[in-house]
Amino acid sequence: ATFSNIYDVDRDFTSNSYYIGENKIIFERNNGDYISLIYSDDGGASWQDGMITDTSGYIIYMNFFDKNNGIAMVCYGNELGQREHIRASVTHDGGKTWTTRKADSSSVRINRGAEIEFTSMQDGTIENISYDGSKTVYKTEDGGISWKYDE
Repeated sequence: ATFSNIYDVDRDFTSNSYYIGENKIIFERNNGDYISLIYSDDGGASWQDGMITDTSGYIIYMNFFDKNNGIAMVCYGNELGQREHIRASVTHDGGKTWTTRKADSSSVRINRGAEIEFTSMQDGTIENISYDGSKTVYKTEDGGISWKYDE
């Protein structure tokens, strides 16, 4: 497979731009008007191309729950400073095609370094640490279609 454009300038993998699991190996290849991916279902023996075509930006979290079903959190905003707009994108065909949640309620603004975790395709949590050290927790029960502030 051609692995061009999957490294940052120091030839290291860009943080959180890849997923290596029991059922899947997947790398973000490059950014532009869409997000290009390369993935393997057989431990790297063969590779296929995938794309998140309905948004630009870069991946900051990815998880697969089986061979076909995965979720990625995509940073798509160009904010000044450290805050970023993110939203979920999901695949049900192993990473070939993705659908991004684009409703106003599906976008969350977080600081860099926020901790993201999905325990299923539906249930996710973002722990956002503010500059003053306070923590805000957002939860979704619908796969990132909407996020609620968890008090």
